[in-house]
Amino acid sequence: MSVPFKDYSHQNMFRMMRSQLPDTVRKNKDVSIVAFIMSGNEAMRKLINPYLNWEDGTLLYEKMIEDAPEGDKESLKVVAELYSDREYVSLNSLVQVKDSDLFDLFLSTIRLKRYGFENDYVQADNTMNFK
Repeated sequence: MSVPFKDYSHQNMFRMMRSQLPDTVRKNKDVSIVAFIMSGNEAMRKLINPYLNWEDGTLLYEKMIEDAPEGDKESLKVVAELYSDREYVSLNSLVQVKDSDLFDLFLSTIRLKRYGFENDYVQADNTMNFK
């Protein structure tokens, strides 16, 4: 099974972000999932980046949600839930995401969360293998 990147730019940004992480953090599936979201959506990248410690992989998700502009809170709750495994959103909240590209990115990320990365490898054909 594979999850497509949004485009080549998404794939390149994801690879670049992950390559800059320390090895122990790069192997953390939850941090990779956040990097996948950040690399696929510039607005999310700008909102999440101040709360992600790239050295140890810690995401200050509660503070991120608390500080978020009202229109971005639900999307950031999805990110927090995917990172932390704590429940923040309902399925209905996810369906109500207005930005179609972001909704598709979240669906791809959910697949990543479920199936994981296979051998820490991202293919050149814009797909990602899963275990």
